[in-house]
Amino acid sequence: MQSQAPPCKAITEPLRASGAISPLQISQVQADKSLGPDRIVDAKQQAMSNERPSKAGQAVSISMASQITNVEVHTLRYWEREFEQFLSPERTPGGQRRYRPEDIQTVFTIKRLLRDEMFSIAGARRTLQKRRESAA
Repeated sequence: MQSQAPPCKAITEPLRASGAISPLQISQVQADKSLGPDRIVDAKQQAMSNERPSKAGQAVSISMASQITNVEVHTLRYWEREFEQFLSPERTPGGQRRYRPEDIQTVFTIKRLLRDEMFSIAGARRTLQKRRESAA
């Protein structure tokens, strides 16, 4: 006898793929064994009704920025201090860092300058400053 996928997976998978439901919400739905088909449909309707902006322009946490850039969290914090003119992620009211797409791009640039091109921190700062001045 072939086992069927739980009904909640059939509902949550398309939602996950479209970005309408987060991985955390999926795990909560899948963990709740009491969910019957009616409650799953309600969860789907609720998830679809949540109007959220596109993830492409959203700011992300420092841990997500670390995963995206492959730079350790403590290094990101250090670079914030060393390159404060160029790297200043937003803060939530609770003080958590939120890296915008332009912050992520700056991290990639700093990483390239320091690790690939072997600049010192002072040299990377000067290079970033020259780029900023030439762009203005």
